[in-house]
Amino acid sequence: MEIVTACQDVLEDAAQAKAAGKVLPSLEEERAAHEAALAKEVEARKAEENKKKELEHLEEQRIQDTMIQDELKRRKERVQESRRKNRPPPQVVSQTSIDTSVNGQAPHETLAFEQPISLMDTHNNQIIFQVVAGKICLRKGPTSKNFTVRPVVAQGAGDIPILVLKQTNLDTEVKDSNKFKSQLQLLESELKSLKTIRHQNILEMLDYKVHKTIDEDGESDTSWTVSVLTEFAEKGSLQEFLDIVGSLGVEKVRSWTIELLEALRFLHEKGIIHEDIHAGNVLLVRSSNGEVKPKLADAGYQNKLHALSGRKQPTDTISVAKSAYWLPPEIANSSQLQYTQKTDIWDFGIMFLQMMFGLTVVQKYSAPSALTDSLALSDSLNELVLKMFKTDPKKRPRAVELGPSEFLATDAPILEDDNEHSASPSKFGSVSSLLPITPRRQRRESMTVTSPFPRSRYMEDFVEEGRLGKGGFGEVVKARKRLDGQIYAIKKITQKSSASLTEVLKEVRLLSQLAHPAVVRYYNTWTEEVFDGSENDEDNTSTEVGTVEDSVSELSPGHDSDVDVGASSRGLDFMSSLGPQIEFGYDSDEEVDEDDEESDDELDDTSSLGEPAHNGITSPVKRGLVQKRTRSNSRYLRPYKTILYISMEYCEKQTLRDLIKRGLYKDSDEIWRLFRQILEGLAHIHGLNVVHRDLKPENVFIDAASNVKIGDFGLATSGQYTMADKASSAAAHISGDMTRSIGTAFYVAPEVKSTVAGTYTSKVDMYSLGIIFFEMCFRPLIPGMDRAIVGESLRHKNPTFPNEFKVSEKPIQADIMLSLMNHNAKNRPSSSELLKSGKLPVQMESETIRQALIGLTDAKSPYYDKMMKALFSLPSSQAKDYAWEMGAQHPTANDLLLQSIVKQKLVSIFRHHGAVETPRTILFPRSDHYGPNAVQLLDERGAILQLPYDLTLPFARAIAKHEPAVERSFAFGRVFRDRDSGGQPQTFGEVDFDIVSTDTLDLALKEAEVIKVLDEIVGNFPALTTTQMCFHVNHSDLLDLVFDFCRIEPTIRQAVADTLSKLNVQSWTWAKIRTELRSPLIGVSAPSVDDLQRFDFRDTPNKAFTKLKTLFEGGDTFQRASSTIAHLRDVIEYTKRFGVRSKIYVTPLGSLNEKFCKGGVIFSCLFDRKVKDVFAAGGRYDSLIREHRYKSGTHSEPRHAVGFNLAWEKMARLPKASAKGFLKKPEEEVNGIWTTKRCDVLVASHDATILRTSGVEIVQTLWNNEISAELARDSRSPEDLLSQYRNDHHSWIVIIKQDSVLKVKSMDRKDVDDADIPSHQLLAWLKSEIRDRDQRNGTHQRARLQRGSSQQDTSAAEHEQDVRVLVAGTKSKKSNRRNIVEQAQARAASVVHEFLDGPIAAIETTDQVMELIRATKLSDPEGWRQVTHAVPTTERRYIGEIHDLMNTLANQNKDTTRNAFVYNFRTGKCIYYDLGA
Repeated sequence: MEIVTACQDVLEDAAQAKAAGKVLPSLEEERAAHEAALAKEVEARKAEENKKKELEHLEEQRIQDTMIQDELKRRKERVQESRRKNRPPPQVVSQTSIDTSVNGQAPHETLAFEQPISLMDTHNNQIIFQVVAGKICLRKGPTSKNFTVRPVVAQGAGDIPILVLKQTNLDTEVKDSNKFKSQLQLLESELKSLKTIRHQNILEMLDYKVHKTIDEDGESDTSWTVSVLTEFAEKGSLQEFLDIVGSLGVEKVRSWTIELLEALRFLHEKGIIHEDIHAGNVLLVRSSNGEVKPKLADAGYQNKLHALSGRKQPTDTISVAKSAYWLPPEIANSSQLQYTQKTDIWDFGIMFLQMMFGLTVVQKYSAPSALTDSLALSDSLNELVLKMFKTDPKKRPRAVELGPSEFLATDAPILEDDNEHSASPSKFGSVSSLLPITPRRQRRESMTVTSPFPRSRYMEDFVEEGRLGKGGFGEVVKARKRLDGQIYAIKKITQKSSASLTEVLKEVRLLSQLAHPAVVRYYNTWTEEVFDGSENDEDNTSTEVGTVEDSVSELSPGHDSDVDVGASSRGLDFMSSLGPQIEFGYDSDEEVDEDDEESDDELDDTSSLGEPAHNGITSPVKRGLVQKRTRSNSRYLRPYKTILYISMEYCEKQTLRDLIKRGLYKDSDEIWRLFRQILEGLAHIHGLNVVHRDLKPENVFIDAASNVKIGDFGLATSGQYTMADKASSAAAHISGDMTRSIGTAFYVAPEVKSTVAGTYTSKVDMYSLGIIFFEMCFRPLIPGMDRAIVGESLRHKNPTFPNEFKVSEKPIQADIMLSLMNHNAKNRPSSSELLKSGKLPVQMESETIRQALIGLTDAKSPYYDKMMKALFSLPSSQAKDYAWEMGAQHPTANDLLLQSIVKQKLVSIFRHHGAVETPRTILFPRSDHYGPNAVQLLDERGAILQLPYDLTLPFARAIAKHEPAVERSFAFGRVFRDRDSGGQPQTFGEVDFDIVSTDTLDLALKEAEVIKVLDEIVGNFPALTTTQMCFHVNHSDLLDLVFDFCRIEPTIRQAVADTLSKLNVQSWTWAKIRTELRSPLIGVSAPSVDDLQRFDFRDTPNKAFTKLKTLFEGGDTFQRASSTIAHLRDVIEYTKRFGVRSKIYVTPLGSLNEKFCKGGVIFSCLFDRKVKDVFAAGGRYDSLIREHRYKSGTHSEPRHAVGFNLAWEKMARLPKASAKGFLKKPEEEVNGIWTTKRCDVLVASHDATILRTSGVEIVQTLWNNEISAELARDSRSPEDLLSQYRNDHHSWIVIIKQDSVLKVKSMDRKDVDDADIPSHQLLAWLKSEIRDRDQRNGTHQRARLQRGSSQQDTSAAEHEQDVRVLVAGTKSKKSNRRNIVEQAQARAASVVHEFLDGPIAAIETTDQVMELIRATKLSDPEGWRQVTHAVPTTERRYIGEIHDLMNTLANQNKDTTRNAFVYNFRTGKCIYYDLGA
C-alpha cells in the first residue's frame, strides 16, 4: 500500500509540473546528477582525508623534531654537567699571590695546604681557601706550638673565622733515615683518617700538611714540620676552665660526660685510640647557637709526634705530682706503652673525677680506691667510678657501655647527703669532713613546686587501655596517646637498684639506634616519681629489699619472673623473660613456671676495683660499699618511687611462636617471607654493631599486617660480648631446662653455652635463627621429651634432623639450617651474606624494584634470563636513533686522501721489517684495566663486553690463547672512548707494531727493533723530521724499586703510576702531579712525594744510571736494580747498532702503559720541545699475556711480546696543524708524496648530452691508461663549474666543446694559458704534462708506494741516496736542506721512472754487436753502415732490419718519449738507446 501511495504522489507531482509548463528530468538525467553529486562528495571527503593525513604527518614530524631537539639538549646538559663535575674548584688565593710587601707576611709566616679547604663562616656562608697567614703564638709546649691564623681569601668573602695551626718541628739527627720516614708516613696515614672524622664533640681537623721546615732562612733540607689546622676553641681548654672555677656542677658534669663518652665511642668504633685523654685535651668551643661544647682534641697522634721529635711526652705539674696508682695498671709497669681502648676509659675516669672534684683530686687521694673509701658517693656514682677503674682491663667497660649508667641518665646526687648535693665539691673542705654519712631522702623529678605530688606526663598524655604483660620489675601496658589517638606499648619499669636501671638504660640506648620495618620501633623514654604504695599493691612482685645480695639476686638474668597474661587483650606480651627485664608472654595453653628463685651466693662483679673476692673473703672496699648500699636501700621505704617509661611500637597481633603452633610449617611461601624479613631485620641490627643475644620465636612479634617485628633487646649488647666479663650471667642464661615449653637455652649458641673465656659476635644470633628456622619448617614440638630429644639432636656438633623432617623435600631449607647451626662461628653465614646467597626464593612484593636489580645482576636468579630478554625487547627511541651520529666530526676528502697516503707509507715501513698485517678482535669481555670512559656493552645473556680501548689488549688475549701466526705483525684498527653526553662514541685510528716470540732469546734486540721502527716513521714524515723527537725509556722493575725506596704502598701503586705517566707531558708539571698524588683519591704521604721528586729527571743512559746509584745509596736497592739496568744497557746498545737517530733518555719515573708492562721495558716517543707531547708509546707486555693465559695444570709454552701504539690518523693532520714551518713555505711542504689531490682530471661539458656520451668515453680512456679522472656534474658556464669544484684541487679540467674539440685548463699553474686540443691527442698531451708535473714535484714516489704497499719493495731506489748540496753565495729561497734532499731524490726517481716508459727492441746477436749499436745514432746513417761492414756477411741483412726497427720506434714515440732499450735475448745483455739522438 505504501508503494502505491508513493507512486501516486509521483504521478501527481508530474501532472502538476506538466500543467505548469515545466519539463521534468528523465530518469537517466536524475541518475547522472545523483552520481555526480556522490562523486563530488567522495572527492571532497578524500581531499579532507588527505589534508588530515598531511596535518598528522606534519604534527608527527614536529613531534619527532622536538624529540630530536630534546635529545640533543639532554646531551648538551650532560656535557655541561660533566664539565661542571670536572671543573676545578673555585679560585683560591695561592701563597705565591700574596703580596708580602703589603701584608707584611714573610714566607715562614704563611702556610699553603695542598688541597682547597672549605668551611662555613658565622653567617653560614661557604669560604674556600688554601693559604693561612697572620700567625700569632697562642701557646708553646715542649714539642709543639699553637698559632692563631686566618684564612687568606679574596676580598669581600665575608667574616673570616680564626683558626688554630699546631706546628711540630721534627728536628732530629735521624730525620733522613728510612725508619724515620716510615714512622712519619704512619703518622700521616693516621692524620688522614682523622681528617675525615666529623663529630659534634671532636675538634674538627680541617687539614694537615707534612712538609720541610720553613723559617726565616727559607726551607730546610733536613728538618720536617707537621702542621695541623683545626677550629679555634675560644673558651680554652677544660683544664684552664677547671683551674679557674675549681669544679663543675653535677648537671654540667653529666651533660659533658655523656657528650665526651659519645665522642670517645665514636673514635673507638672507627678504630682510633686517643692515647692522651686529659683535661688539657678537651677544648671548649662556642657553637653557632651560643652553647659551649666540650670537644676531644689531639686524638691518637700526639704521642707519635712526641716520639718522632725525640722528646719524652710532656707532663704537667699535676700529672707529675699524682700517685702511680692513678696510672692504668696495664701500663704502669710496662717499658713499652701499649695503649688500648680500655686505657682511654681509665684516663677518662680521671678526667671525670676532676670535673666533679677539681684538678687536685689526683693529689688529694693516692688512688681511685682511696677516693671511693673516703667519700660517701651515691650508689649510682660509686658504681660508675668502680667500673671506670677496674684493674683488669678486660673487665673494664667500653665507652658504649658506660653511656647508660644510672648516674648519667638520672638526677642522682654525687654524695649520699642530699644537702651536700647542691654544694660545690670544691667547698667541702678536708676529706675527713666528708666521711660522716647521713641517709638521704628520695630524689624527685618535680614538675611543679606548689603541688604536694608531681604532675604525671604519663597520666596527662596517655589513656591506659589494658595490661599486656607483667614482670618482676614492672609491666607493659597498652595505652592510647591522647594527642594523636595512636596505640602504643608502654613499658613501665620500677627502679629497685642502680644495676636494674643501668641495664634498662642500656636497652633504651640500643633501641634508640634501630630504625627498620622489621624491628620494633622505639619512640621515647622518660622517668617520673610517684607515691609508693607498693606495700599494699598486689601487682608488685617484691617488697623486701634488705641487702645488696638480695638486690643482686633479683637482677640475675638466669631466673624467670612472674608473668600474668592480660585479660583485656590477646595481643603482644611485651615482657622480658630474662634477668632484670620484663618477660614477654603470649596466650598459651601451657602454664608458665612462676618460680621466683633467689640466688644468695652471687657476687656483684661491678662492685670491686680488683678481682672478685672468693671463699667468703670480702675486701675492705667491698665491705664499705655493702654498708653504704645497705643504708641507701632505706630509700625504697620512702613514700616515693621512680618509674622509667619506655614508649614503643604496639604490635596488635601475636608472636612467631603462635604461628608455629598454628602449623606455619604447612605454608612454604609464608615461611620464606617471614624468614626473609627476620634476616633483613637482623642485617640492620648487626649493621649497627648490635647483638640481640636473646633471639627466639617469643621475641619475634607479628603485627596486624602479618609482618615481622624483632623486639625485646633486654640482653642486647653493642659489638663483641666478652664471656669472661659475664660468666655468671651467661651461665644463668643457659641454665633453663630444654624440656620447658619456652626454654631460652634451646636457642643459645654453643660458644655462649661454653664457660671458656673469649668473645662472641653477631654469629650467636645466626645460630639462634637456625633453630628458629627449623621450628618454622617442622611440626610444632610437644613440650617435654619430644622437645628435649629433637633439641639435643639439633645441637650436636654434627646436627641430625628428626626422621619426620624430609631433607629430600626441603634441601634448600636443610642446607640453610646446617650452615646456621655450624658450631664454628666463623663458618656461619651472616644475615647479609645469607640474603645475597641466592638461596632464598625471589620476593615480588613491596621490594620489587630492589629484587629486580638483584635478579638483573645475579645470573643464578630464575628471572635473570627473562629480565634480560625483556630488556633487549624494548623498542628503540626514534629520536635517539636520528640524533646518534649528530655532533660527530667527519673528515674531509683531503683528510681521507692524506690518511690513505700515510697508511701506505706506514705499511711500507712495516713490510720492510717482514711484518704481516693481522686482525684484532673488536669485542671482548670488559677489562678492569680501563677507566669509566671505556665503551662498555651488554649482550642478551648478560655478559658485559667492551669495545677496544687500544689494540694491545685484544692482541694479548689472542696470542695468550692461540699460537701466533707470525713473529712480526702490525694492525690498523679503531679504538673507542665513551662520550659523557651519550650518543656515538669517539673513535680514533690506531696502528700497532708487535714482535712475538716463544723464547727469551734476544729480548733486548727485539725491543730495540721496535724502537727502530718508530724511529724510521719519525724519519719518513716531513712534519716529524722538522720537529725534534726523542725516546724516554724505563723498566717496570726499576719503577717498582723506586716505589719501594719511596715507601709507596702496594695498594696505591697503580694509581701513582697512572698519575706519573702524565708527568712533564703537556701542562703537567711536578706541582700538578704532586697535588694529584697528595689528593685523598691517592693519598701518597709527604715524605714519599718528596722522595719521588728526587727521581724526576731524564738523562742519557750512563748519567742516569750514575744518578740512580747516588740516590739509592744506603741500601741494597741499586744492587737489586743491577739486572734491570743491564737489560736497559743492552736495549740502548742495540738501538745504536740499528742506527736510531733520535735521542734516547732514561726516565726513572716513566710509567706510560706500565699496567700492561709489568716486569718489562717501557718506552715512549715524544715531541722534544718546551711543551712535550706523546707521539707513540709501548713496551713489553708479557705480564698482560700471562694474565689472560688459561691456568691449566699442563705445561704451556710461554709467550713474549713487545710493541707500540701509534695514533696514526693524527699524522695525516700534522701538515695542516703543524706550526710555523708549514705556514711559511706551503708550496714546499705540499709537494712530494704528501700532495693531497683526489683526482688529476675533471671531465666536464655544458651540454648534458655530450657529457653523458663523449664525456663517458674520455673518462673510460683515461682510466684505461692509469690516469685518475672523474665526470663532472652538470654546469651552465665555466664560472658555475669552477664554483662547484673550487676546493677539489684538480690538476686539469677538460671541457668538451662542439666538434670533439677539448678545452683544457691547467689548475696547478696559473701562468699557463688554456689549450684547445683534439680529442685524439688528449691522452698523449696529458701524459706529457703529468710527466712534467711529476718531475717538478717528485710525486712518482707515491706511485711506487701504491705499487709496493702490497708486496715488499726491494729495489735499490728505495734506499737513501747520497745528495750533496752546494749552496751558492746568495741565499736561496729553498734554504731548507731537508726539503732540497727530498726533492732531489724524488726528481731522480721520477727520471728513472720516465725511462721505463720507453719501448724495448729485443734482438738476437752477440754482445760485441750490442756495443757497436750503443755507439750509433739514428740521425747518423754512417754509423750504422760501419756496424753493417763490421759483422759477417750473413748477418748484414739482420743489422739492416734492426736499423729499420729502431727508426720505426722513433717515429711511433716521437711525441711521447725518446728513450728506448735494446735487449739481446741470446746473452741477456740490455743497453739504453736514445731515439732522438
